[in-house]
Amino acid sequence: MWSPPMINSLKWNMDGSSIGKSGPSRIGGVLRNHHGHLLGMFSIPVGILDSNIAELRAIVKAIELSASNCLLHHQHLIIESDYVNVISWMNKPHSRPWKHHNLFSSVNRLKPYFGSITFSHIFRESNCMADCMAKQGVRRSSEFVAWLWLHHFSVALLLCLLPLCLWVISVMFCRGMFSFELIRMDILWFSLLLFILVCALSYIWLFAIVR
Repeated sequence: MWSPPMINSLKWNMDGSSIGKSGPSRIGGVLRNHHGHLLGMFSIPVGILDSNIAELRAIVKAIELSASNCLLHHQHLIIESDYVNVISWMNKPHSRPWKHHNLFSSVNRLKPYFGSITFSHIFRESNCMADCMAKQGVRRSSEFVAWLWLHHFSVALLLCLLPLCLWVISVMFCRGMFSFELIRMDILWFSLLLFILVCALSYIWLFAIVR
């Protein structure tokens, strides 16, 4: 059974698979926080590879995607895979196959973006969702990547825009653009304060979801 990461950590579950010893391959991964909330996922075909290299490509892809998202910078990442060989490569640099040094170099180059990266092995039974994403990749002709907190960001943005609209209308009223005599300056300052407060709360809410 899948186990959540510790508080203030995020966990990627990875899977890469090939048809046959070396055949059409695909990779997949899912990112979750300590509440088990799904934050991101990907499913990508990667051409003809053996299964170990496909798994390695999945790990590198997860780190690249995390580094490209500023909300994940300085986070503590846990990367789980059910491939013993690949996890051994990540934790023991001297055991890494030289011909794939470019992939390992990419990981080393991106590590400073994060608080830490931990690589650990899990059994296949605990990696079902990542396995499902990888299997979907064989039917794709292009990359599928989704960040699932964007809908939360949209709600936060809407909450910010509502008091902003109220503030703009209040300014217009106070300048005499409309003949509403009951509008006073205190409404202008109140609406501006409300706008700032909602912006701050929306940011805190979004940051809490990511963590």
